[in-house]
Amino acid sequence: MGYKDSITNKVKPHIVHILGSLGAGGAERLVLNLAIHPKLQHFQHSVVCSLSDQGQFRGKFKEAGIPIYFCPVRWPKSTPIPSYRFNRWLRNRLIFTFHWRFSRLLKYLKANLVHTHLGSYVGLQASAVISSSNLPFIWTIHGLYRSCGEKDMGLMEAFRLIKGSEKAIITAVSQAALVDVVGGIEMPAHKMRVIYNGVDLSQFRISPKRGKNWRTQWGIPSNAVVFGAAGRLIPIKRFDMLLEASAQVIANYPNVHVVIAGEGSLRQVLEEQIKRLGLQFHVHLVGYQSDMVQFWNEVDVAVISSDSEGFPMVVLEACAAGIPVIATRVGGIPEVLTDDTGILVEPGSPSLLAQAMMRMLDPSVRAEYGRRARENAERFSMDKIAAQYDSLYRELLGISFRGDT
Repeated sequence: MGYKDSITNKVKPHIVHILGSLGAGGAERLVLNLAIHPKLQHFQHSVVCSLSDQGQFRGKFKEAGIPIYFCPVRWPKSTPIPSYRFNRWLRNRLIFTFHWRFSRLLKYLKANLVHTHLGSYVGLQASAVISSSNLPFIWTIHGLYRSCGEKDMGLMEAFRLIKGSEKAIITAVSQAALVDVVGGIEMPAHKMRVIYNGVDLSQFRISPKRGKNWRTQWGIPSNAVVFGAAGRLIPIKRFDMLLEASAQVIANYPNVHVVIAGEGSLRQVLEEQIKRLGLQFHVHLVGYQSDMVQFWNEVDVAVISSDSEGFPMVVLEACAAGIPVIATRVGGIPEVLTDDTGILVEPGSPSLLAQAMMRMLDPSVRAEYGRRARENAERFSMDKIAAQYDSLYRELLGISFRGDT
């Protein structure tokens, strides 16, 4: 089973990654990095989306030559039904068919191992992979699902199936994420592992020179101190708190500017808050940024203001770029950022965040934290993370490759 390498004509074990969509999130970034990493090229990689096959990263997966398939959890919209309510009711009632449709797709793909990064409907996924397809199964937990009140995950069914299979395991991107989801559940220790997210350090070793026009297009002076944030514009990211803190800082230091990269449901709400606080000329919502290396080159300090995080990639990217980081002390953030390598503040406090931002206005403080940030990023290099997944894939598949010692 699997696909043949076009050069060696040898069969490659086929790893099928499951994602919700192809948006610019941490799970999507990890899958892309794993699929293209040199250490994992003795595997064939494909992606199956179960909620939507669209998103900002779709082009990146296509460019990398990674096949994309769509197997929606809800019954597909193949037959138009005039009544929207009846259509929605019927599609929800037919969710149970996902088990059969997904199993059939895995058989068609000749999958050897399924690695899901989707917490929603994980019980259905585990049933299709473990019970019906008898394949090795990895569920990677990317966030604090239970504490965020996420429902319909089918957790108990997934736990039961994983516990009973010799070829199934749970990994998490942080200890905090693992405890949040699995805490209180009787699960053997050998069934759980923490494998942190990784960052490709080589991407951030380009010239740190800023672009000629990047700041100009947003009306940012070349000598301004720029605080940058990135993520989906959703409540849990607490960009509203960042704006409140920014107002306090800018009232005393008008040379400060704030850029927020990302799209989401709260964009209009944030735009209104910016106007209400009188920050139109100092805070810039720059939308989705396809080149995050360039984005961090333009930023002097990275800020993460979230109420909950499993293990945010923006922390790793900022550290890799040598950018000092201010972050809330939540979830898995303290596992990647300590008081020695960044400034941690308690969540939900604009005043504490503002104090940390004002501390970073000192160039010598920024320089020291930037140096420590880059050193800190070395602990989470993609080379190390890819090696851990390579070892795990081989373990579950029971294989080795020529040249292994």
